Amino acid sequence: MNSPHSLRFELDGKFRSFMRRFFITIVGIAFVAFALAPQAPLHSFGTMMLVAATLDCVVATLRRDRMNAPSLNYWDGSAGFLAVGCLVELLT
Repeated sequence: MNSPHSLRFELDGKFRSFMRRFFITIVGIAFVAFALAPQAPLHSFGTMMLVAATLDCVVATLRRDRMNAPSLNYWDGSAGFLAVGCLVELLT
């Protein structure tokens, strides 16, 4: 069904690679947070997300990534980690 009115789009390799790295990092941090603090893992997870956001900012600065680049980069990862971290901190 490749009609001109279909809502089909293709994701480029950089986008898939970025999303894979982003979600694998979130899952890895979640495992570490639950292993380190089984009684209160959400606070630990939120703090680790904020640290991940800071580290992505540092990496983006060192790599001189553009903030408004056409493809996703470390600035976008930083924004995602910051959003997840703030959401978790608000919920705890």
